[in-house]
Amino acid sequence: MNHVVIRKAAMTAFGTVLAVVLGGVGVYAVDPAGSTTGATSIHGRTIRLFEHDTQQGQIDLGDKGASPGDRFVWSGDLFDRKGGKKLGRTGGICETTGTAPHNDSLCTASFVLAGGQIITQGLSDTADLFGGKVIPWAAVVGGTGIYRSAHGSSTVDVPVDVPNQTDADFVLYLR
Repeated sequence: MNHVVIRKAAMTAFGTVLAVVLGGVGVYAVDPAGSTTGATSIHGRTIRLFEHDTQQGQIDLGDKGASPGDRFVWSGDLFDRKGGKKLGRTGGICETTGTAPHNDSLCTASFVLAGGQIITQGLSDTADLFGGKVIPWAAVVGGTGIYRSAHGSSTVDVPVDVPNQTDADFVLYLR
């Protein structure tokens, strides 16, 4: 597979990954022991989400093909699980910061939740991101409303068998 095709697939999937916007009534947090509680107490909680992109766009800036400055923009819907209850929406942008040998993208995403938003940012190697396995993804850098003091980390799994890699499973670890 050539570099441009791999990069486009990676940016598409990375957009999906960054789309952790949690909105709507009924957002639940799962603590490490597995019990479900209301999302009003966010610290020490784990939030699991399934995301599906509804829109994607790629802007090829600079040199033709993958090059620093290229942008991938996306938005999508967020669910408690695949085929489950819709919880909200997501949106984000990834900018190419490097090509071979690193193929890195810096992404920022907003996740709209009941009671506020969670903001994430991180740098990922696109080959790892779209390799169909769980990887460390982005830092939780803040939020609004009940999430105004949110900080932590996240993982993502972008399945390789979904057309345009528009689905992702996110786990947000809030501390």
